[in-house]
Amino acid sequence: FDQLGNYARAMDFLQLDAGSVWASDNLMRHYIRDGKLAQAKEISEKYKDNQFFRMMNVCIENPSSADVAPLARDVLAARLSDPDPEPRYIVAPDLLFCGQKDAAVQLLKGSIAGHFCAYTGLQNDSAWAKLRGTPEFAELLAAAKQCQSDFLSERSQALP
Repeated sequence: FDQLGNYARAMDFLQLDAGSVWASDNLMRHYIRDGKLAQAKEISEKYKDNQFFRMMNVCIENPSSADVAPLARDVLAARLSDPDPEPRYIVAPDLLFCGQKDAAVQLLKGSIAGHFCAYTGLQNDSAWAKLRGTPEFAELLAAAKQCQSDFLSERSQALP
């Protein structure tokens, strides 16, 4: 529902798994999206033994901190080493929030190359607001559209 821009419905689903790390992670993203940084920080502090939450904690406190870049590099390396392309897409806006545009773009490129097309999400999710209007975003959007078109074409060929 996040990719459709339907954040209220996404929150309904998060409540089904309230208290889990997964729900907390996504709830933190919703708070950031809504500008509720105090609530986001509470969550990041709760899990700050985790590399990702440690980065988010620093970013929420001070996005221009010198501590952000090395933490972001570690998060980037972890996501790139994961063969699943979806987490790359999910974490990319976090890196963008942390001022790590190049890392966010790298994750998005990897996500799309891994066939997690996310064309609709790139169009609708407000998490990409800082990236929209850039040449990189236009390229990513075109690649995501092609990825989606290729998928739909292959799917239709597979049907009897």
